[in-house]
Amino acid sequence: MRLSEVKQLRDNPTIFDRERGTIAIRSGKDRATQTARNICLSDKGKQAVEAYLKNPIVPGSPTAWQMNLIRWAERGRLAPLPGHEATGNPYGITVRTTRKTWESWLLAAFPDRLVHITLSQGHSETVSLRHYLNVSFTADERQDIKREVRGWGCH
Repeated sequence: MRLSEVKQLRDNPTIFDRERGTIAIRSGKDRATQTARNICLSDKGKQAVEAYLKNPIVPGSPTAWQMNLIRWAERGRLAPLPGHEATGNPYGITVRTTRKTWESWLLAAFPDRLVHITLSQGHSETVSLRHYLNVSFTADERQDIKREVRGWGCH
């Protein structure tokens, strides 16, 4: 989710529908391709939202969120990207990393569900094809991804 969408969830937890596995989001973007969308969740996603709603803290800004991500990468002992070790962001992590990773994983796990994935992500098919479908994964990585996204879809 985008930061503004996390704030929507915090401010109105009823937009989370556990039974359907969705979060109903209204876009705050001026040039949004969709004015509203249902974010479809995986089994782990539903559990994560339920846990989040018990203590809904939202970073104060995208910069604060990115600094948290970098700090967590350090704590998790992730390896820096080659050539980026001496930068302020040696991991190349941004606030968009989670959404980009998620969309790439969904396209790897469900290549036949492009329309559903793009609608859930709030992107056009063109954006998804241009930025996310061309990520290559090994067969083992695809199997791991399928386990991580188990249960994904709007019901």
